[in-house]
Amino acid sequence: SPVTQEDADAGQIDVQSIQLDDGTYEFIARIIDGNGDLVAEAPVHVTIVTDRDGVQPSIELTANNGDFNQDGIADWRQNNVAQLPITSVEDFIAGSSAPSTSFGAIIAGDVRQDAPAAAIVLDPSAQLLDLSLTMPAVPVPDNMVQASVVFNFSVTAQDGDPGIQDLDASRAGVQTRVVIELPQGVNATGYVKFDSATQSWFSYMDDGNLATYDDGATLLDINGDGKVDRVVITLTDGGVGDDDHTANGMITDPGMLVLAAAGTPVYDVKLASGDHYYTTSAVEAANLAQGSGNVFMGAAFDSLSAADGGHTMLANFNPFTMDWYFAKTGDAMPYVCYEAKPGAGFGAASAGQGPGTDYHLFLNANGMTQLVTTAQATSLGLAAQGYADKGAIFNTTATGAFAFDVEGYLLANSSNQAVRDLVHTLSQQYAHTSDAGFVDAVEHDYLARVQLTGIAHGGNATAADVNAAFGTTFTA
Repeated sequence: SPVTQEDADAGQIDVQSIQLDDGTYEFIARIIDGNGDLVAEAPVHVTIVTDRDGVQPSIELTANNGDFNQDGIADWRQNNVAQLPITSVEDFIAGSSAPSTSFGAIIAGDVRQDAPAAAIVLDPSAQLLDLSLTMPAVPVPDNMVQASVVFNFSVTAQDGDPGIQDLDASRAGVQTRVVIELPQGVNATGYVKFDSATQSWFSYMDDGNLATYDDGATLLDINGDGKVDRVVITLTDGGVGDDDHTANGMITDPGMLVLAAAGTPVYDVKLASGDHYYTTSAVEAANLAQGSGNVFMGAAFDSLSAADGGHTMLANFNPFTMDWYFAKTGDAMPYVCYEAKPGAGFGAASAGQGPGTDYHLFLNANGMTQLVTTAQATSLGLAAQGYADKGAIFNTTATGAFAFDVEGYLLANSSNQAVRDLVHTLSQQYAHTSDAGFVDAVEHDYLARVQLTGIAHGGNATAADVNAAFGTTFTA
């Protein structure tokens, strides 16, 4: 751009350029004499900063007319909105060259319970930072399947704001929400987060009620096709979902969608008689667990789909021994006295033919049965109790199996207001976390949610842990 006499007189030079992304650019100013010879030159550095989210304006302008949330303001001008290719790492790296169908958005704002598909109410104080998509550095647990890329982002306050908007003043810390908008539905059943300190993934799901601000993610199916279109993530600065674990005004969130591995959990309820009842129905398990002396044990093994060789194992009851036994229709019973009973049952493959471990029938002289692996039979000491191994009955996996830890469940859900209310109510009725009524109430709460969120500390929790989290005075 040559400098005219008018420019010199005005003391200002307008240099026209193509649209430039964020970054530092160098321009060269040259003085050339009348003969065209260079007299002098000097660099001029210009730094362009737009919305600081890490996504270049040229990328945010590629799809959806540059305005994903259709609020009339270009996304590249908004600190709390970022539009980007979100379906794969390859598309993210391709940037503005990625297909327009791959573009979604990450938005700092709230979603209302009564209108989950409505436009997101933006947090005017939020600043998104360091957005990127990556593949997981550490594999997800065996009972999960990766369903998306890892979404990496941070959220803090915009320059000049004292802090991000606190969505729940009744809770300790500052709660905020970030929403991931997916361009196509994703077949997913959960959202997990990565803990860089332990180098492990943990479930980060809330109670699904957007009217409360419990830490965790709510997965929304907007168009009713059974797939996830919108992920609403509630975070607390310094809370379990903040990867820097510090209340410092900056929330760091690496997370991704997952799908439960093939084979749904088979819930195990130990009846007062000592027998075990198995079902894939949480409702059925909850009803049985409420009976006097009945205890919810957790998940014993997985229910296999037909694609994995599973066939339906139905419940059968012996009214004389009070024993429950499970078999597919037409299979022989330990005794002829068993009567078929309605129930959810579970799916399993034939012995020696499935993808998992063979489960054997162990039978004692009183007609009581146990359906366990040989390793479990040894650990339970069944032989010393008079049980004989009658051979393998079915085969299934146990990736979803878990032993239910009452205190651990409460601790893992200590940010959930409904759980907090339950604990404080129970603290007025029971002194010990081992009291049968206390255990029954917690089991019922878990089964009503049908949502395993993990065990705090990676193992069994204690009454002291519950007291520390809830301010109660239980003993074991």
